Amino acid sequence: MNSIDRQVRQLARLEKTLREIRILVVARKDGTIKVKWGKKFDLITVPSKEWGNILKDEFEAVISKKADMVREVITQIDCRMQQLELDLFGKEDKDGNERSVRPGGKQVQDSV
Repeated sequence: MNSIDRQVRQLARLEKTLREIRILVVARKDGTIKVKWGKKFDLITVPSKEWGNILKDEFEAVISKKADMVREVITQIDCRMQQLELDLFGKEDKDGNERSVRPGGKQVQDSV
């Protein structure tokens, strides 16, 4: 397995994980308002639900921006890999000579 492929898969998992993060605003029975990361982790206690919603929106915006950045990196890597494959295994090179690929991935340029 290629190291780049493995890293791209790890980036894809990171993006998916980021997009699955849920921030909640919860009013407890004791009257406190908590901003939570998922259902289990309390992030902060806030004075009102309005404050909680503001913080929730900010956290979600940052998380979404980071997930978008990871997606952009994946897209750039994919584009560069496709370009590299075209450069290495394309039908013709810059001189118009046809290229052939030998088993094992080695290339030979026809000199005809």
